[in-house]
Amino acid sequence: MKRLIIALFALGALGVLASASFAADNTVWLCEGKEPTSKSCLVSSEGEGNLTLEDMKEEAAIECTGADVTDEGWVGPGSEDETTRVTFTSPTTNCKPTAKALNEEGKEVANKCESVVSPGVGPVDLGWVTLLELVAGKSKDRIKETTHGQPGYTVHCKSSILELADECKSASAAKDARVEVENLLGTATEPPLVTVTFPEETESKSEWAKCSLGGEESGLVRGKVLIAALNSSGTAVSLEVSEVTPSSDWEVENETINEGECAAEINCLYEILSPRAAQAIRIVNTALDVLIGKDWELERACEPVRLARGETCTAWVLLEPLEGRVNYAADLLIEAESEATGRRETAEVEILVE
Repeated sequence: MKRLIIALFALGALGVLASASFAADNTVWLCEGKEPTSKSCLVSSEGEGNLTLEDMKEEAAIECTGADVTDEGWVGPGSEDETTRVTFTSPTTNCKPTAKALNEEGKEVANKCESVVSPGVGPVDLGWVTLLELVAGKSKDRIKETTHGQPGYTVHCKSSILELADECKSASAAKDARVEVENLLGTATEPPLVTVTFPEETESKSEWAKCSLGGEESGLVRGKVLIAALNSSGTAVSLEVSEVTPSSDWEVENETINEGECAAEINCLYEILSPRAAQAIRIVNTALDVLIGKDWELERACEPVRLARGETCTAWVLLEPLEGRVNYAADLLIEAESEATGRRETAEVEILVE
């Protein structure tokens, strides 16, 4: 019995999540013109204009002065970013009910919220984690569920008859709530910034937040945020998003392996498929596609299941050749998923026995 030892070398992670709505392109953060390492690029932001928080089904809405809504966090490595602090300064003063509210059909109605009361407005379930993606040619930040919960906010306001406390959290990760991200050119005195826009219209109501009063698909945020970057010394530096469009998410190399029971007379060819990004991948399926001969067996799937940059998984393939047969061929198919984005790709490892 011949045992073929097949290795798949993972040098990083898969690209961005693939579906019918967006391409297999990657978008990364650049801090001072290069990709930052973990927690090396501190970012801070404030709203531009007003930031509006709405519960469409409850027909309640408030708006806060953008300059009084600030946050801090990190960008990088790769397409990852995290918000660690959000501050609504003097929310009972700087946040007020809008003149009219919008209902879920988008029509103006009387606002049930008549005044913002203590404790006002605040964030829910920090830190928030988002991930840059390229969607229909535009850079967007996808809001992700974390171990802390779902990103969101609370609003306390008073109606004509009672006090309302509404907590709205982003759609689940499966519903892919996203915000638009664009580069803003710098000036002679200011480095480039990034703007984040909560769109006036979403692709579907599934991106709307779930609110404690309005229920599923009721909450919406409108407005724009400016994000600036600081290096480890506290100096303002350039911040940009960069679209990376490789010809493939994988680079392919060919090697020959002869070790263990894979004897010298057996030519074991395998392909190394090298992911381009920096996050870990998880092996979700290992299969054997037999091309020539019927005497193959997949004894063990590719292990370990989780691979970080530079780590290797090994699959065991058994072959017991029939007497007189010398040619065998099979493809080992290893399906992997990016932990960060959920994107799946399959590595095809060619095994030839002659």
